[in-house]
Amino acid sequence: MKLLLAVKIGSTYWNMSAAGFWTVVVLLALFAAAAVGLGVWAAVVCLQHRKQSAGDSVADEPQPEEQPEEQPEEEQTEQIEEEQPQEEPFAEETPEEQPPVEEEPVEEEPAVEQPVATVARPVAVPIEEESFVGGTLRYNKSFTAHIIQSDDDVKNGYTDLKNLFLSYKNVHSRISWKRETFRLNGKAVAKLAFRGSTMCLFLPLDPADYADSKYKVEDVSSIASNEDTPLMYRLKNARRYTYAAQLFETVMSQCGAVKTDREAEDYYLPYEGLVELIKKGLIKRNIKAAGSEDIFTRNQADDDSED
Repeated sequence: MKLLLAVKIGSTYWNMSAAGFWTVVVLLALFAAAAVGLGVWAAVVCLQHRKQSAGDSVADEPQPEEQPEEQPEEEQTEQIEEEQPQEEPFAEETPEEQPPVEEEPVEEEPAVEQPVATVARPVAVPIEEESFVGGTLRYNKSFTAHIIQSDDDVKNGYTDLKNLFLSYKNVHSRISWKRETFRLNGKAVAKLAFRGSTMCLFLPLDPADYADSKYKVEDVSSIASNEDTPLMYRLKNARRYTYAAQLFETVMSQCGAVKTDREAEDYYLPYEGLVELIKKGLIKRNIKAAGSEDIFTRNQADDDSED
């Protein structure tokens, strides 16, 4: 009995000792594994710290730029194709149509015409009278001299009126020293003469009939040379030349004159100076001695006879 009891107690103790042994072994293995893991973790942390410190020191120092190695074109294209993701197709955005903007018309500046160089005709300075010691010298201009030394407006108006007067049948003109007379079958139907530098028209009309009209006429019936043409009309501007033509046609209507298709002529006379006109006998020099009423006329013919 004692032997059996001792065997049971011993086997029980042995079972208990074996279980405790294996328990201790497992615990030691766990501790060993934990120590190894801790050591590995510490080593990893230490390596990371060293790499970080080494990277900071290298970053402080300038390093030469590394040039990428040249790769064959085929490899580069393959890499680019691999790297680029396939783009999903997308719908193209169509721009919204905007209403056309109306452009404001640009006003073109009118072309400036370049002035054509023309030779200006000299304008006559009227010299009617000169004084000298012992007397007075006065220039007596003829009708033709007045026309020659007039401006172009007067010359053009004179040409127009003369062509109108001569366009009637049986009308003829005669130029005297002071005037030009136009006659129809021997009767004076118009006269042209100068008052100062203004050309005037004389007509056989009654001035009283035009007292309150647009024609500003004057009565010169008191002058003997104008008894047959008592109406005087001063031709001061282009409009008055038009009115003068109307007055003349009134005269011709009263006379029953017939107008013809006569071709117009150019009666323009170029300008000439005082000396040239004196030499041609178109201007006379009247000399009046001081204290005397006598007037001595000296012509170019007299000067030529003395040479």
